Amino acid sequence: MKRFWICAAVLICSTAYAQPMEATRPKEPVKIAPAAREQRPANRPTDAQHQVAVLSIKLDVVKGEVRSARVTSSKRIASYAPKVFARRAGDWEVSIEGETRKSFFVNNPALREAEAHPSSNDHYQWVGETGTIDWPLVVPLYYDGRTLGARSITIRDTRTGATILQTGL
Repeated sequence: MKRFWICAAVLICSTAYAQPMEATRPKEPVKIAPAAREQRPANRPTDAQHQVAVLSIKLDVVKGEVRSARVTSSKRIASYAPKVFARRAGDWEVSIEGETRKSFFVNNPALREAEAHPSSNDHYQWVGETGTIDWPLVVPLYYDGRTLGARSITIRDTRTGATILQTGL
């Protein structure tokens, strides 16, 4: 008899908290990106302080180690810079030398992330490339709305301290 009352109490409690199911109409999918006709390119900055240097760098690498690096083209353009100064770690440090010295970090473009072997406990591994890599690098020439007065750019390996590339602007 005690079991009967326990089962009855559970049944009453569960039906008291149950909410009726209402038939709902399927909603239209939410549009995340605006239609192509509504998209417009961002306006370029009008002041001369917002400039970036766009470097095309050719890297000769063997198993992820850079043997040589050279700038194949370089130009300054009026543009808003990527938010690179917030990053505090990476394989390489890019230093901007000028009136004000600033630096930011980037990953080594000669290393690619790949899935690890199934017998490994790692989720991924880094694989070094061999050959010639064309690497585009965008370097901000301003910080916090002020020009840096950049004269040269130096790229250093953070692990070894070796200079990968040094070039004037």
